[in-house]
Amino acid sequence: MTQKQQIFNHLLSGKTLTPIQALTKYNSLRLAAVVFKLKRKGYKVQTEMINVGTKKHSKLVAQYSIKK
Repeated sequence: MTQKQQIFNHLLSGKTLTPIQALTKYNSLRLAAVVFKLKRKGYKVQTEMINVGTKKHSKLVAQYSIKK
């Protein structure tokens, strides 16, 4: 199974995914590119910016999901 298919299946299962999680779970550095392709195919991929840092060192990352 390709990385794209694994990411697609992950999102379709109702789970969320961040770029760090995609790298860890699927060895993918191109999550945004996969999400872009899914959106072009008509999937309603939602993007939420979440804070993964601390108060002192704030870091926002994209968290993707597909609502069922």
